[in-house]
Amino acid sequence: MSQHEHLAFAPPVDPGLGRAWAMAVLVHFLLILALTWGVTWRNQPQDVAVEAELWSSVPEPVAQRNAEPLPVPAPTEIKPETPPKPVEPVKPPSPSTVQPAPPDKAKIEADIAIDKQKKKEALERERQADIEKKAAKAKEEDIRLKEASAKKAAEEKEKKAVQEREEAKRLEERKHKEEETKHKEEETKHKEEEIKRKEEEAKRLEEETKRKEETAKRKEEEAKEKKETEERRQEQIKRLKGLGETSTGPTDKASAAKASAPSGTYLGRLRARVKPNITFPDSQLQSVKGNPEAEVEVTCSPTGEITSKKLIRSSGNPAWDEAVLNAIEKTGTLPRDESGNMPPKISFGFKPRD
Repeated sequence: MSQHEHLAFAPPVDPGLGRAWAMAVLVHFLLILALTWGVTWRNQPQDVAVEAELWSSVPEPVAQRNAEPLPVPAPTEIKPETPPKPVEPVKPPSPSTVQPAPPDKAKIEADIAIDKQKKKEALERERQADIEKKAAKAKEEDIRLKEASAKKAAEEKEKKAVQEREEAKRLEERKHKEEETKHKEEETKHKEEEIKRKEEEAKRLEEETKRKEETAKRKEEEAKEKKETEERRQEQIKRLKGLGETSTGPTDKASAAKASAPSGTYLGRLRARVKPNITFPDSQLQSVKGNPEAEVEVTCSPTGEITSKKLIRSSGNPAWDEAVLNAIEKTGTLPRDESGNMPPKISFGFKPRD
């Protein structure tokens, strides 16, 4: 490839390259001049006085509840004196080759102090706001706790009052039920006592009627017994008279009848002789109604030995009749009468309740 062909494919030459180099040289020259002037200016005595008044807030104690925060005095803005205006450099063509102007140290320090003061004041305001926020929150919490405590106390009081009312109601109901139960028990007891009294009265009347009936019956039986005893006595007298008339003459009939008739005392002696031999349990005696009499006829030898016996009138109770006959059998011998005679046949009776 020839040189001409090579140049044909090369990039075109920048037409402003010469001006760019000239501008670069000029800028470097001005930069060196500014640096030299700055170093010379720093070495010269500085008569410019800069005053800065800084305010520092004294830490305040924790604010009490419901206390208004103290106002923070506004800091005085310090404006440093403006240094002499440097020569404005020519704008460099390229940022990579332009050097920045030296900063103003006093202004920077003043700005730093102001920033620190502002930050400190901001922190103080934040701290104060945080304290106030915490105080307000604590106050709200205290109010909330008090309200909750008051609400809880009111609920407890209401609950206690409800429980007391319910307990009083239960006690009243229980007392009412106990009174009703007691009243019913008293009524039942009164009714039972009335029924018992009526039963006792009826029983008493029945017993009294029964006793009257038994008394009347006993009197009737005694009268009947007395009558029957008298009839038997008359019959024995007649029988003895007949025997006397057969064995003796007519002149001795009256004396024989008188002598042969058993007296009431003799009959009592006979009963007393036989009665201890009667065996009749109380259990059987309870089943006997009234006081019936079992009458027997006993045949004796002249010596008083019982030779035979028979039931001539039953009491209506076979057990009592049998007990009387067994007692006579067990007795064996009967005593003589007051005159020393021994009647050949004797009739007498026994009652279970005599």
